[in-house]
Amino acid sequence: MGITLSSKNLFLFISYISPFLLGFTFIFLGFINSEPLKPLLYLGSLLFTMGIVVFLLKFNTSSTPSLNPLCSVFTFMDDEYYRPNISTYFITFTLFYCVMPMILSHETNYYFLSLILFVLVGDTVTKLSYGCVNMMGIVTSIVTGTLIG
Repeated sequence: MGITLSSKNLFLFISYISPFLLGFTFIFLGFINSEPLKPLLYLGSLLFTMGIVVFLLKFNTSSTPSLNPLCSVFTFMDDEYYRPNISTYFITFTLFYCVMPMILSHETNYYFLSLILFVLVGDTVTKLSYGCVNMMGIVTSIVTGTLIG
């Protein structure tokens, strides 16, 4: 069963693959720029901290709601209810991983910041509107992504 081509479905598709696109872009650009240590550091710190976030979210005692089939497109660690929180964390971590060097060097790339914020808002709105995650999961992911990124 495929999806019909519409602006809503295109937005949903891009929202769901945005963490993969961000991660691939950062890793690919690091190797293209002949700096293989930077993408490995990014990927290693991201995977380590994602493990911590998943560990913390496992203590969430709220019951798992009935999920929309759209919510289980990608699952992480056999629990599709936590997957949207991980994607929100991924985007937030990437945003602050890039913002801190911009602040320290006093060279802000407003186009990049606008794009990442648009992706974050799109991801959050999509996940909340389809009931894939509760507001506490979004807030937890954004706060931990901000602090660790």
